[in-house]
Amino acid sequence: MSDDRWRTRLRWVVVHPDRPQVLLARRDGALDLPEVERPGQLWTADPTEVLPALRELLGADALLLDCLDQHEDPAARVQRATLLAVPREAPALPQGMAWVGRDGLAGGQTEDAAVAARVVEALERGPGRDGGQPWAARGWFGEAERWLRATMERLGRPVTGTVRQARVWRLSCVLRAPTGGGEVWFKANTTSPLFVNEGVVMGALAGLFPGQVPAPLAVEPERGWMVLADFGEEVGWEAPLEVVQRGQGPGGYLFFDWTDACVAHPFLDLATIRPGTAFTDAVCEDELRERLREAYLPEWASFEPPGRLARAWELAAPLGALHQAVSYRSLATQAPMDPHMAQSTAFWLRRVLALA
Repeated sequence: MSDDRWRTRLRWVVVHPDRPQVLLARRDGALDLPEVERPGQLWTADPTEVLPALRELLGADALLLDCLDQHEDPAARVQRATLLAVPREAPALPQGMAWVGRDGLAGGQTEDAAVAARVVEALERGPGRDGGQPWAARGWFGEAERWLRATMERLGRPVTGTVRQARVWRLSCVLRAPTGGGEVWFKANTTSPLFVNEGVVMGALAGLFPGQVPAPLAVEPERGWMVLADFGEEVGWEAPLEVVQRGQGPGGYLFFDWTDACVAHPFLDLATIRPGTAFTDAVCEDELRERLREAYLPEWASFEPPGRLARAWELAAPLGALHQAVSYRSLATQAPMDPHMAQSTAFWLRRVLALA
């Protein structure tokens, strides 16, 4: 996301690849966490948006591990985030920076020193003991990369280049890698109560609906890992209604991202198919809403007569919004620093009240 009227301040907690130390920069005689500023708003879960600033700072490649804190100041148009990262290899440090451990942080009174001290303590405890996601640990990426490379080698599609991060946040970690047969995507998910074991579910759905749900190339069910082949361009949220109606090409659509799949009435999905157009909404065009309704309801004509389908359409509106509110409330507990999760919960609750 971007808006030239905004600016983003990134504060980096860079941990040593091997030792329980963090990188601090000397400013005005004190050691602080390094910071950078960029124009516009950045999505902190997208490594391609935030890591270039860190590479410039370090002069070396790095991995995004987690977002420790994030908030926005709409009045000042400033987005602030504290991000956890690790260099792929220990770099030659720029002038004025140093690796600092417990002893160097003892007695520190600044907020930066407190943040750094908490991270060092977590490093000393070891991975899996701080309640974070597995991919926030320093050694997780290397383990996942080794599994991915070995898996693709067995499948006859060896990885031919650098494995890169595509998304890193509290809900999932997505990697992408080039192979001789095209790019592949690795995904690991959170174990939220409202999330499913996506690789297992997708494999089952691909068997039931071949050509409509992509079958994973490989699944590691115990750790919730899977690998998918690249399957082309995403339709996206802004697709014209004509595209939504007819699908793309002779095979139609491929449906993916089944992390929050659940068994429910199909009309509940209408809440998100076209936000603001699936149900009565004062800001959407009546004609567009009616075209969507006329295209969708006849597909269910073999199950119910038109009058009952129309009634179900209306009843599904507040229920679908309520479902989304419950779902986003759960997601907000998984990613409490992401303001958009809380905002989405409030949005869907307002929709429930408006439609009830």
